[in-house]
Amino acid sequence: MRRIDIGRATFIDRSGHQAQRLFVNVGDVGFSGAVVERVNRSSKALGGFLSYLGGLVTTLLTYSNKLVHITIDGRVEEIGVVNAVVVANGQYFGGGMWVAPTAQVDDGLFDIAVIGDVGKVEVIGNVPKLYRGTLASHPKVRYFRGRNVTVTSGDEVLLDLDGEQPGRAPVTFQLLPQALACMVPA
Repeated sequence: MRRIDIGRATFIDRSGHQAQRLFVNVGDVGFSGAVVERVNRSSKALGGFLSYLGGLVTTLLTYSNKLVHITIDGRVEEIGVVNAVVVANGQYFGGGMWVAPTAQVDDGLFDIAVIGDVGKVEVIGNVPKLYRGTLASHPKVRYFRGRNVTVTSGDEVLLDLDGEQPGRAPVTFQLLPQALACMVPA
């Protein structure tokens, strides 16, 4: 038996009411939330990798980055236009994107990737880095670690929780340390 951390997200649901959900792997807002919304409306007959890659490219054509305010553990870390804010408990999401290579599900901290104001060509050009786990080398990507993350915006910024699109920002992500017991092979 192994105990792992989980996250709790408090956000605005699709009907405009405050809601809460738990997540095990990744919670994020921005571009990735829009991608998940598109992917979940389409067939996944081609498998996770191709479905997410196709959703990424299709969403890219119409998506515009959002002005957000990010607070981590009570400190303002970023106010500006971003593509996405990824709050990771695990390392991978979206059919194999390696967004948080140093994340550990039992270390008591989220790994937070803030993907800045990148353009469409930059997104396409950096997809290989995202799948190789080397996105941190991009000058418009910043990483943080923390237990509580709040993202607010005057724009509609869609939320993704473990591949589901339940609502939008404002959202608060709270780490619940060692809250889930898992069976693991010996």
